[in-house]
Amino acid sequence: MSKGYFGTTIDEIAQAAGVSRASFYTYFPTKREVLLAVGANAAGAMQALIDRYPEFGGTRAGVRRWVSLCVDQLDVDGPFAMAWPVAAMNDEEIRRAGMKRQSRISHNLGAAILASGGREIDDPEPIGLVVLAMMERVWRYGELYQEAVDRDAVIAQMANAIWGLARQSTGTPAR
Repeated sequence: MSKGYFGTTIDEIAQAAGVSRASFYTYFPTKREVLLAVGANAAGAMQALIDRYPEFGGTRAGVRRWVSLCVDQLDVDGPFAMAWPVAAMNDEEIRRAGMKRQSRISHNLGAAILASGGREIDDPEPIGLVVLAMMERVWRYGELYQEAVDRDAVIAQMANAIWGLARQSTGTPAR
């Protein structure tokens, strides 16, 4: 999807998948259905990583390892993560499906991060959303500027940020 959702044709998708146009339509009636299926797969992969966060969240080194696993998954799903918001801005069905998944994943991630630091708040979703957005955006810049970005150093800084979020004071966030 290097040309984005709207710039990519069914023929290009079929070619990339190694199937004929007719075979594509056997499985997917529209390009939207492909995006929704890829979205479900990407969300499932992220949720699986979130489910593993308790294994890693107790130490800085563990959080760093978890972030590394997330970045590795973004190597697979990152292009989709970048295409989805563009498609969602112009397609209400895609927007609704994505918003529901994003909300659930963000809530689960925020809760896992906070629990690792012994914290609990009424609405962990904003923390999860911030972390997901940070990882996706930083991954994208890392891909764009590979020669100038030290992947391990960026992973370490993202892990430090997550570690800090989990352990920050429990006072009311700044408004």
